[in-house]
Amino acid sequence: MGKYSKKREGTSNRQFTSAEKIKDNFFANSERRRKSGDKAQGDAGYWTGGRCNWGGSHNLQEDCEELAKFFNATASISDDVEQIKLAANEQVCNQRKQALISKIQNCINKCQVSESYSVASVCCIWNDYFGSFLKPFLDTFSKKLQRQAKEVQNLEPKHQKELLKLETEAKQAENEYKENKAKADQETDPDKKAQFMYLANKAARKAEDIKRRVKANPLADLSRFSNLDDLEILLGGNVPKNPPKPKTNPTGSGSGSTSIPNPLEDPKSFFEQYRTEIFVAIALVGILLFVYTQKDTENEEDKKFMQQMILMKKMNGGNNEE
Repeated sequence: MGKYSKKREGTSNRQFTSAEKIKDNFFANSERRRKSGDKAQGDAGYWTGGRCNWGGSHNLQEDCEELAKFFNATASISDDVEQIKLAANEQVCNQRKQALISKIQNCINKCQVSESYSVASVCCIWNDYFGSFLKPFLDTFSKKLQRQAKEVQNLEPKHQKELLKLETEAKQAENEYKENKAKADQETDPDKKAQFMYLANKAARKAEDIKRRVKANPLADLSRFSNLDDLEILLGGNVPKNPPKPKTNPTGSGSGSTSIPNPLEDPKSFFEQYRTEIFVAIALVGILLFVYTQKDTENEEDKKFMQQMILMKKMNGGNNEE
């Protein structure tokens, strides 16, 4: 837990930033205001550790600590959703859910600004730091937080149980895929190799079905509870009129390296990369089934032929006796 973070029972506080970092950014981007004479009387000793004269008697260090609490609490909402997923029982699940709803509502309340105060009720001096587009930015951000609160409110213990069950099934499918894929890679016999590829393909299709069911679970997609992009924009000050859209994959590694796609995470890429092998495997399995079927047919025909020969032999033997 961060130095300036106060933990609410049942919730977490990610160390997204600190009061020191916020103060450094503030000083670096507020030099012109600090040197401005027209606001010196209201700012008073705010810049040197004293209090302002704008009505709230704000202190810079205290304001930086309040902002750090706001940033860290808002950044950790997705962590709290994860904790709901990991709850030991229904009672704990509901407790964590209600604690998170209260936390989000508190964050929404701090997204208010006026001529007298700024974000998290800090001194109005910070409105200059955040820029003239702060209010529309916070209005949009508040609506996002309200949607998150509503989604948390709609969570039920059954969603947690279903998700944990699906994650267990997903792990089993992944192990089955890896096992058969490894056997196929090591196998030199074409028939056996085809069988292992067929089983790997079957596991991949099972994984695709599990992924579809996980995606439909309200508790599964933690990325929609991420506020890191918005907080980065706000922390940087001078909020733009049209902030960039959030990244589509905030947790991606971005390494750019190519790797074998995991059928649990990206079944489409798996099928694309192994399309030829899968088709060959299916074709070989089909051929094997055809051959085995033909052998069964040939065996039946051989039996019928032998029966006919025996019958003809008996008939011939009867004619000779006459």
